[in-house]
Amino acid sequence: CYINDAVLSILEMLKFFPRVLYIDIDVHHGDGVEEAFYLTDRVMCVSLHKYDGNFFPQTGDIVEDGE
Repeated sequence: CYINDAVLSILEMLKFFPRVLYIDIDVHHGDGVEEAFYLTDRVMCVSLHKYDGNFFPQTGDIVEDGE
């Protein structure tokens, strides 16, 4: 996304709530949102998407998790 509206919305919600759960149900992995909040424990990203290692964006394998 050129402008990631989900990230902007989550940033706004974090002004009012201590934690946010982001659920992405889509054919593509929500890698932009995941990357934006990868190092925080205030946002949990759950992405349900197609993954076969060759499908764009080739991220979101089942073994990937945050830190």
